[in-house]
Amino acid sequence: MFTPLLLMLSGIFLGYLGRRAARRRLWPTVCLRLCAHAIPPAVLFLLFTLGASVGGDSELLRVLPQLGGVALWLTACGLIGSFACVRLIRRRLPHVPDAPAAAPVEASPVREPLVRRLAALATGSAGILAFFGLGLVLARADVLPPVLTSHMSALYALYFLMTLVGVSLGRDERMGDILRTLRPRTLLLPLATAFGTLLGSALASLAVDYSLTDCLAVGAGFVYYSLSSVIITMSKGAELGAIALMANITRELLTFAAAPLIVRLLGPECLISCGGASTMDSTLPTVVRHAGVQWTFISIVHAMLLDFSVPFLVPFLCSL
Repeated sequence: MFTPLLLMLSGIFLGYLGRRAARRRLWPTVCLRLCAHAIPPAVLFLLFTLGASVGGDSELLRVLPQLGGVALWLTACGLIGSFACVRLIRRRLPHVPDAPAAAPVEASPVREPLVRRLAALATGSAGILAFFGLGLVLARADVLPPVLTSHMSALYALYFLMTLVGVSLGRDERMGDILRTLRPRTLLLPLATAFGTLLGSALASLAVDYSLTDCLAVGAGFVYYSLSSVIITMSKGAELGAIALMANITRELLTFAAAPLIVRLLGPECLISCGGASTMDSTLPTVVRHAGVQWTFISIVHAMLLDFSVPFLVPFLCSL
């Protein structure tokens, strides 16, 4: 499973070169944009094949409700661990001043475009579930050609996606800007999220019939469910991949649904921690609305670091 990592690193290098060349010529810009636009269809196709692999296995379908229970258990333990770690280091986190009372979130220039994008971003989970379910149903009905349900087809699609993800990271100028403005304390929140989630996942493994590394691989998805579940499926099989998909989607949905309660009882840092790698896109409007616009930068940094760790950490844990 280290081949996808090499492809992603190659993609980062190509994206960086393309970004530099795009300042002088038009065609690199067009190619980079095409790569960015190709990522969502590639993700949906991969989740479709994941659903097809589940639907084609009658024994796996029989235990699917049980897998859902395991996913909920891993989600709960991962969240408890991350919340505990965030609360433990809360006083060491960078100070974030309260937003001025005269400038409510509704009037913020950051909130308005986020609100317009909220419907499209929030349907990410619904789209993933829809394509997963479609693949499952069609495979169950035995109407899919073998090429769509074969292991090699999904593997090559994964290689393609990892290359696109690398190009997207390499072309993103925000990465360099954020790295230049980072301070050591800013790293504490994503580190607490990662360590707490993995600690909770490790403790959860004591109560389920899955190994320690299996549970850690699921937790290391950090809500990046589309990529992590496919990597796990390719390495560990469709059963654990389905658990990873359900566990990470559940965590994102909890961020949407329980945001006011989390902020009120645990603080805005725990809301960002709950969102994992999604706090720079789908759950960012929720963070801005319930925690305040002043948390936007920390939320984006938190997500970018976790997002970048997933393609490295998940394959590593799967290889153990």
